[in-house]
Amino acid sequence: MTKIFLPLLLAFCFTIQAQENFNVELIGSLDYDVLLSDVWGYVAEDGTEYAIIGLFTGTAVISLEDPANPTEVLFVPGAESIWRDMKIWDNYVYVVADRGTDGFLIIDMSMAPDSFNYHFHRPEITINNALQDPLGRCHNIWIDEKGYAYLSGCRPQNNGGVLIFDLNEDPEFPSFVGAAAPIYSHDNFVRNDMMYSADIIDGFFSIHDVSDRTSPVLLATQNTTSTFTHNCWLSDDGKYLFTTDERPESYVDAYDVSDPSDIKYISSFRPITNKGQGVIPHNVHYHEGFLYVSWYTDGVIIVDAHKPDNMVKVGQYDTFLGPHGDFNGHWGAYPFLPSGLLLSTDRQNGFFVFYPQHTRASYLEGRISSLETGLAVHNAKIFIEADVLNEAFSTPDGIYKTGTAFAGTYEIRVTHPDYEDYLSQADLLTGITTVYDIQLRPLGTNIAEAPPLELDQEFVIFPNPTSGHLTISFPQHIANNLGPFRFALFDLSGKEIIQSSLFTTYLEIDLSYLPFGLYVGELVNSNSSINLKEKIYIQN
Repeated sequence: MTKIFLPLLLAFCFTIQAQENFNVELIGSLDYDVLLSDVWGYVAEDGTEYAIIGLFTGTAVISLEDPANPTEVLFVPGAESIWRDMKIWDNYVYVVADRGTDGFLIIDMSMAPDSFNYHFHRPEITINNALQDPLGRCHNIWIDEKGYAYLSGCRPQNNGGVLIFDLNEDPEFPSFVGAAAPIYSHDNFVRNDMMYSADIIDGFFSIHDVSDRTSPVLLATQNTTSTFTHNCWLSDDGKYLFTTDERPESYVDAYDVSDPSDIKYISSFRPITNKGQGVIPHNVHYHEGFLYVSWYTDGVIIVDAHKPDNMVKVGQYDTFLGPHGDFNGHWGAYPFLPSGLLLSTDRQNGFFVFYPQHTRASYLEGRISSLETGLAVHNAKIFIEADVLNEAFSTPDGIYKTGTAFAGTYEIRVTHPDYEDYLSQADLLTGITTVYDIQLRPLGTNIAEAPPLELDQEFVIFPNPTSGHLTISFPQHIANNLGPFRFALFDLSGKEIIQSSLFTTYLEIDLSYLPFGLYVGELVNSNSSINLKEKIYIQN
């Protein structure tokens, strides 16, 4: 094993991929001469953080006492396998491999870094009163908050359906408890006695009630968009499930699973950076509103998922410099360490330590309709002219939802083969949804100009006096013919207090933090043909 020369790697990545890597800082790395698989984290009682990584030849424990110089402190040889997964319970690491007959590898971390105890454990398994082969190979493992391990893809037992083990009575020798439905499970996630299984061969995720772990109950199944469900992860509030399909050009999907009897598809996300090049999503993790997605040859991608109906890419780091497509590059990510470090494995290029900037997206949403008929325009393409590539398409109802990683004033471009191109500007704010309805002019039409406007009757500013929020609204035909507008608020000395652009027909402004008194509001359009002023009173 050799350490990568970090400055050289940084310079090389910046030269090759300066347009891709953003909001993620490379801190340290460790090179291996064998293939890597998954990664997990562990925090010792003294606060030292560790990474546990799967290697083709075994399992490594890496000290992050100095994150810039990660150091391997333990290597445990095991069956040769390109698939190795691990999770933590108390002071123990539990590892499974999808080749050979390792069963459980159990590492006692309680004395780290001074000493480590480990052993392999192959418990007996009895299903429907029939004795099975001892635990051997498994694809994945999850451990819930109650101290039960859920193993996916163990073969030949239970057709690869989830097997459940109790870690509480004897964590060094877990005992078999029960088995879920005999549906091959590739990965699973369990919380609050509900298990979500990624059933890759069947192309769906399944939901199981595991409150009785001796006899889990299958509640529901839901196909994912590419019907090759690789993994799944639950949001912190338990309402949404995020999934990946391990196929080229596939997506991260979001589903509302708050009612297992009525699962609702919400939306899908796929970066367009390498659209059409066969890039494959691998694993998705959710933490505090953000998704951390291992996208094989596209690297680790961070997605703002606070709005599951409008997921926006807000960070990326690509450690794989080869061609796109195939199952190379980024395998796993671990974003749960108290330090905020993001751990990452690249199959060919080693182990990486990152520090992400958790930037909230700036959202743009609205409805696109025909200027001639007012009917919805389907499949219009919306671009925000930003450094981070993006695109969105309007639904049959004309609704579009998009966003970008950074706040600012951007050109908005809308195209459709049956309509004239539309170009305007919008102010996008961090964590805020800007609503911008757009009307497109059909090709080859001659729409009459709007009649003269009675401006005093068209604009509404209310409530006035106000004790907190002020709303400005005007009809759509005003926006079409005279917009966009800029609103500014001045105190009586003429000092500008607030400035905001209006690219929609509605704006709500919070004035609750301003002192009580008299102010002047000014509404001006882009060519200054309209300049309206009104006294605004803020009262207690």
